[in-house]
Amino acid sequence: MRYNTRVIHKKKHVKKRKRSSAVVSFLPATSGGTLPSPTKRAARGAPLDEFTLEGLRNLKRIQSALQLSAFEAAGMLDVTRQAFTEWFTRGVPASKAARVDRIALVVTELAKRFRTQQVPRIAREPLPILDGRTIIDALRTDGAAPIHEMFRRWDAYVPGSDPIRAGECRDA
Repeated sequence: MRYNTRVIHKKKHVKKRKRSSAVVSFLPATSGGTLPSPTKRAARGAPLDEFTLEGLRNLKRIQSALQLSAFEAAGMLDVTRQAFTEWFTRGVPASKAARVDRIALVVTELAKRFRTQQVPRIAREPLPILDGRTIIDALRTDGAAPIHEMFRRWDAYVPGSDPIRAGECRDA
């Protein structure tokens, strides 16, 4: 074990203490180890417009509903983990805002269709309707379009009939 030595001037002796082996989190230092909420940032005096606030709310919604780590969420949005965590202090860049909004709509739709506790499990489960991919993988590679198509197919399903395929038109 290595020790740091520190001289305490008042007592004129050397005090030895152990180095901390605690894992340092990449998250900003806040209570509970969570990312700072947009409203807390606003209370600290950082001016936030409604566009920025909505983007931050969508980021938090995506991360909490799917129970994603910052690394997983960053991968879904094609950015580095460091860039993703910076978004919580600077806001979502305009180039990524539309993608964040589309993914947030998918997460909201999943939350409407399933119980909140089941959404992370469903998002990580391979689905035949997505060619054996998970919802998270489909969002990462193809965006929200295949998920919206999946929802459309579920809504169009009538027991006893074949599911409607993409681009197929039925005349009855």
